[in-house]
Amino acid sequence: MSDGCVYEVAHKEKKAVIFGAGEWGRVAYHYYKESIEIVCYIDNDERIWNTELNGIPICPPEILKSERYVVIVANKRFEDEIKKQLLCDYGIRGAIIFRITEKMQELYLEENEDPEVQELIVAFSHGLGNQMFQYALYKCLLMEDRNVRADLSAYIKPDMMPFELPQVFPNVKLGLCNPAKKEQYLKGASYIIQT
Repeated sequence: MSDGCVYEVAHKEKKAVIFGAGEWGRVAYHYYKESIEIVCYIDNDERIWNTELNGIPICPPEILKSERYVVIVANKRFEDEIKKQLLCDYGIRGAIIFRITEKMQELYLEENEDPEVQELIVAFSHGLGNQMFQYALYKCLLMEDRNVRADLSAYIKPDMMPFELPQVFPNVKLGLCNPAKKEQYLKGASYIIQT
């Protein structure tokens, strides 16, 4: 089934299950929770059945026999086995495969920019998917021993999306820039990276 067909089914069904109650399952929940109702997690590990994650139950895969759901596969390690299980055991011919990829990309300055950058600012904005990408960029810059700060001013207004990254990844640590001094950063020898 093509992605278009899966999303058409998702639009009609309005209910989904996340196959995988590990780290990727937690991230998938936060990624999809605003667009489709997540009924439960399903997992092959019977030790965690009848427990909860993110306030929803973890169930055995057998629930797929009794009700039709959109299935979001959020398990990198056992992805192939899960796809085979969905097809062979439950007759499910299409699923959404949730993946996160990090890509290292060379950064460069325009010819007229000063190569002696004293401070870099990564401007975080939008939802969890963007936040994960922005955090990956932030970490890459730190690993290159760059002086980098995070700008979270996009999340100050109450009508903006919440900054969810620390809820999903509790060990996130950011050096924050002072939003009140943002104009000074723009005028000085700093660069703001907006993604």
